Amino acid sequence: MIDATYLKAHRTASSLGVKKGGRGRLIGRTKGGMNTKLHAISDSQGRPLDLLVTAGEVSDYIGARALCDSLPVSIGCSRIAATTPTGSRKL
Repeated sequence: MIDATYLKAHRTASSLGVKKGGRGRLIGRTKGGMNTKLHAISDSQGRPLDLLVTAGEVSDYIGARALCDSLPVSIGCSRIAATTPTGSRKL
């Protein structure tokens, strides 16, 4: 199963400086304000296989594709149940 949820960022979080050599804050502007998005993929028992944090405005499709690409080929994403309108369509 693949799902994503928004995590509301505190209003001062986006103004914090980035440490040298760091990835920066994964905070993006959305309709609801500054957000981060947590994407997750789990097995048939609901156990998480991988998590991905992105900026809030990143598409669910991009997050789902990145999670599918992170899985071993033997598992793949050929038989997943998405909780978004993508359903069984190819991601």
